[in-house]
Amino acid sequence: MGHDESHNEIKEICDPVVEMKDLDRYYNRDNFAPDDLANPCGLIPRSWNNDTYLLAHSSDPDVLIQIKRDDISWKIDKDEKFKRNSDEKLQWLDVEDEFFINWMSTAGLPNFLKLYGRIEEDLKSGDYLLRVNNTYSVDDFNG
Repeated sequence: MGHDESHNEIKEICDPVVEMKDLDRYYNRDNFAPDDLANPCGLIPRSWNNDTYLLAHSSDPDVLIQIKRDDISWKIDKDEKFKRNSDEKLQWLDVEDEFFINWMSTAGLPNFLKLYGRIEEDLKSGDYLLRVNNTYSVDDFNG
């Protein structure tokens, strides 16, 4: 772990998303040239779901229930596998974000769940409102 890869090694591992221009909708970053290596690279980070969610009880919709996004990934992934580049400007997203770490974990079966966060408070019975801030672009596949 932690060694430099050549451009050819990265191309072999990450194809078809190797360079920033391969990220399509994510490419519009001022600090990247089209031929810069995409870091992170590959199809899984390209499909990164950046939607956010707010949860509230229907009886008090202005009081949000906290959804914590720390301590939701495996310790070995956080401590060893997913680390920021020493120059963070070389990365187009935060690889230490724990939801991203979970997103990057590939599933062994066709049906799977990816942990978004955790709720540590007791929830009262009743109806809840879930607000989705849908920021994931579906233009690539006419969704």
